[in-house]
Amino acid sequence: MSEIPARDIQILPATDSDYEDVMAISGGIYKGTDYLPIRYHMWLKDPQRKMFVARSEGKVVAFDSFVLVDGGFTAVMQGLRVAPWIRGCGVAGIIQRKCIDTLRSNHPNVTKVRLTRAQDPSPSIKSKYHLVHSKAVVSLILRNDQLTDAIMLLEQKVNKLEGKDLLLH
Repeated sequence: MSEIPARDIQILPATDSDYEDVMAISGGIYKGTDYLPIRYHMWLKDPQRKMFVARSEGKVVAFDSFVLVDGGFTAVMQGLRVAPWIRGCGVAGIIQRKCIDTLRSNHPNVTKVRLTRAQDPSPSIKSKYHLVHSKAVVSLILRNDQLTDAIMLLEQKVNKLEGKDLLLH
């Protein structure tokens, strides 16, 4: 696929009315465990977060966001989505540049920008970025009296998979 010129892409702040369009380009992501359907409306209300959609020919073709952390000295970019029919055409780079430009102009105290990814990065990504941390996030709903046993069981399973001792706090 060839790159789409930036002039053909319009980047706008994401709104409540963009929700369905963003979900439409996110179909099947993370094998049905996508966090964005639950987080989207909460993120809109977060004053530390900015969300953007990319439109081409009136259709939402991408989504990205960033949130300020560490007292405004670090920004974490999260939620990147690109419509399946336009992947590989440079749209991700266009919307990410908009996020970075917004950070630089509106938040001069930001000294670090972190990207999040759900899967192992490709070799081309690894060549551009430095891996800072890798972790798993597990959501559990437990009664208080079950917490200690659940943590011990999880630690045993992780140790068995990793073949080394890990400390969970």
